[in-house]
Amino acid sequence: MACLTIDIDVDLREFDDQELIDELESRDWWVSPEKNWEPDEILSDTDKQWICELLVSQNLESTDLVAKEIYEKLRKR
Repeated sequence: MACLTIDIDVDLREFDDQELIDELESRDWWVSPEKNWEPDEILSDTDKQWICELLVSQNLESTDLVAKEIYEKLRKR
């Protein structure tokens, strides 16, 4: 298989902020309206998986509603 490398110089001053935001969002990125925004979620995928496994090992059918809700939230991510 052939490989082709291309270098392109782009002056970002040629684009306004909204054009750059639209381009990023079209590539499935999320652009925050706030500067230095930090996500609320600080759990890694490994952390979430471990918590889900722990909850399942405690038999979700007999645990309280809060544990079930936490499991569902983590499982969906």
